[in-house]
Amino acid sequence: MWFERANFYQFYPLAYAHGPYSLSELEMWSEHLKSLRIDAVYLSPLFESISHGYDTTDYFKVDPRLGDNNTLINLVNHYHQNGIRVVLDCVFNHVGREFFAFKDLKENKERSKYINWFKNVDFSKNNGFNDGFCYDGWEGVDELVLLNHDCPEVVEYLLSAVRFWKETFNIDGLRFDVAYSLPQQFIHRINEVCKKGSPDFFTLGEVIHGDYSKFVGEGLFDSVTDYELHQALYNSHKTNNYFELNHTIKRQFLEGVGYKLYNFVDNHDVDRLASKIGNKENLYLAYAILYTLPGIVSLYNGDEWGAEGMKIGSEDSQLRPYFYINDLHINNPQLLTMIRRLAEIREEHSDVLFDGSIKEIKLENEYYCYERTLNEKTIRIYLNQGDDSHNIEGDFTKMLEGRNYSFNRTHNYLLPHGFLIVEV
Repeated sequence: MWFERANFYQFYPLAYAHGPYSLSELEMWSEHLKSLRIDAVYLSPLFESISHGYDTTDYFKVDPRLGDNNTLINLVNHYHQNGIRVVLDCVFNHVGREFFAFKDLKENKERSKYINWFKNVDFSKNNGFNDGFCYDGWEGVDELVLLNHDCPEVVEYLLSAVRFWKETFNIDGLRFDVAYSLPQQFIHRINEVCKKGSPDFFTLGEVIHGDYSKFVGEGLFDSVTDYELHQALYNSHKTNNYFELNHTIKRQFLEGVGYKLYNFVDNHDVDRLASKIGNKENLYLAYAILYTLPGIVSLYNGDEWGAEGMKIGSEDSQLRPYFYINDLHINNPQLLTMIRRLAEIREEHSDVLFDGSIKEIKLENEYYCYERTLNEKTIRIYLNQGDDSHNIEGDFTKMLEGRNYSFNRTHNYLLPHGFLIVEV
C-alpha cells in the first residue's frame, strides 16, 4: 500500500484561520512539500468547532474560520494534482457542547431523544455549566462530551460522516483521535466503511501507550502513532543516553509492529523537540534516526527548520503557530537542506530502509551505530551526541549524508554532535 512507504507532513489548519477561505493558503505549500518528498499531508481538525477543532460542532461542515466545503474540495484537488494525498483528522471519541444532539439534550433534558448518545448522563447531579445534569467528558473536561459508542444511532451517524467525507472530499485516509479509547467493535465497523471500495484508504490511530500490536492489523488500523519512539528520541538526546533508544528500536522492530508505525519528532500536542532537546546540534541526529528507521515518517509544520514552541499550562498556541511560506528562508537553512537530503536518501534506498533488518553495531551512552541490511545491501548509521570526537569503526564504500565528521589517511572521526549515513 502507498502509505507503508510514505512521508507525511502535518498541518494544524486552524493556525491559518485568519479570514474567509484561508484554508486555501495551504495550496501555497505544495512546491515546498514536494521538495521534501512528501507523499501525503495530514490535516488536523478542520470541521466546524468552537475552539481548537477537537470540540466538533458539525462533522459535515468545514469550519467557517477556514472556508467552506468547496474550499476543502479545492485543496484536496490541488494536492492530488501535485501527487500528494490528503488525510483528515477524525474526532469520534467526543464532541463539543454545541454539537446538535448535545444542544438538544441541554434544551429538552429528560425529554431529549439523544440522552443515550452520550456517556453516563445523570439528571440527579449537575456540572460546572449548570446544565441540570452531568455526563462524562474526555479526561474530565466538560467541554469535550464523550460519545456513547454502544448506541447504534451514534455509530451509524459517525459512519455516515465517513461516507460523506470520502464521497465529497475524495480524501485518502483518516487519523482517528483518541483511538486508544474507541471500542474495538466500533473500530472494526469504521474500518469496513473506510476500506469499502478503496482498500488503500489509510487509517491511522492515535495511540500513546501500551501494546501497539493490539491496534494494528486486519480489521483494525493500518498504523498508529509511535509515541514510544518519539519519547526515546527526546530522552536519549536530552539525557545523553542512547540505551533507551536502542531498547525501543529492538522492542519495536525486532519484537513488535515497528515496520508499520507512524513515526514523528513533533506534532500539535507535544513540546517542540527544538525547544526541549538541550543541545540543538542533536536535532540533526534525531532526524537522521527518524529517516533511517522503518515505518512512516511524519514532519509537523515547522519541523524542517527547527521551529520552537512549548505548552504553557493548558495553553498550547505556541505548538500550533502560523507560518508564512515566503518567510521560510529566514529560518534554519542547514536543517532544511539536510532533511531534504534525508528524504532523498530514503527514496533512493527505499528497499533497505523500509524492509531491511536492523542490527546494533556499537552502543555507548553518547555513541550509537546501527545498520540496515537487505540481501547484500547495507546502510550504516553512526551517531555521536557527545562533546568529544569518536573514532569510526568499519569500512564503507560511499557516504550518503553527514554532519560534523573528519576523514584522514589513517582514521575517520565523528566530531561532537555529528552523524554519518554510509553505504557499506
